[in-house]
Amino acid sequence: MDAMGLHNARHIRSANLAASALVFYDHAITFGQEVELMWNAPWTRGKFLFLLFRYYGIFSSIFNDYGRFWISWQGWTGVLVSAALAQVILILRIRALFSNDRKVTLLLAGTLVCTLVSSAVIIANALHGTEVGLVHIAPHTYCTVNVLSSYAPLFFIPISILETLLGGLAIYKWFKDVGLKVECRQFAPALLIILVRDSTVYFVVMSALYVLNVTVWITKPELFELPVGFLLALSCVMGSRLILNLRARHAKSKRLCNIDLGSGFEYDMRDEFRTRAPSDIV
Repeated sequence: MDAMGLHNARHIRSANLAASALVFYDHAITFGQEVELMWNAPWTRGKFLFLLFRYYGIFSSIFNDYGRFWISWQGWTGVLVSAALAQVILILRIRALFSNDRKVTLLLAGTLVCTLVSSAVIIANALHGTEVGLVHIAPHTYCTVNVLSSYAPLFFIPISILETLLGGLAIYKWFKDVGLKVECRQFAPALLIILVRDSTVYFVVMSALYVLNVTVWITKPELFELPVGFLLALSCVMGSRLILNLRARHAKSKRLCNIDLGSGFEYDMRDEFRTRAPSDIV
């Protein structure tokens, strides 16, 4: 490998370590919440999704730093699985905002299936057309991309469409129930605020990362892996916090109706949803 290739590999290595540090830092500062809100809770869908997403992200970060066959694994499980888990969490939240409306549920489920199938096809074609090599940075040997397939940037199109739909539904629900008047916002249910706020922030941050990844992949394909680590790290961090924030709100509730529809979250329907029908929330 020439000097420039080795220089790029070191930059990628440093970026991956920085992304991993972000994951471990977030895990450290929220570990107390995790123990309090998740470990002592009964096994439910919400708990399963949280632990799977949380520790899968940590495993991905470690493998990203030290794995030797990272490219194929990154495409099929690192990126696709992380994206799928995050989308499932977001879909359950949006579904809850609409009180489990059947039409919304069918729309989201159908869009999710189409997104995962199209993403899998794109990844398969991208990996087939991508050429990789090995670079030695003592004391380890790592995979590096020599030629990046033109299919790779297309991966973010179906995911962006799904997340745009989810973000749009969250914003629509906010304007429908609360509106733009400042005096109305202070009376908005706390649970609605959390659901809309977290969903919107996730959409904005991840959209910016998608644009960053596509830009690098098109203009500097030799640095293909440079932004990917941050994509996985922030997806893990924000996905986990989507659930933790709801659990924290539940813990602060003083009056509970003890309604549990399989998601692991119980809420005071009088305080949080007021006159809304119960809904299962991750």
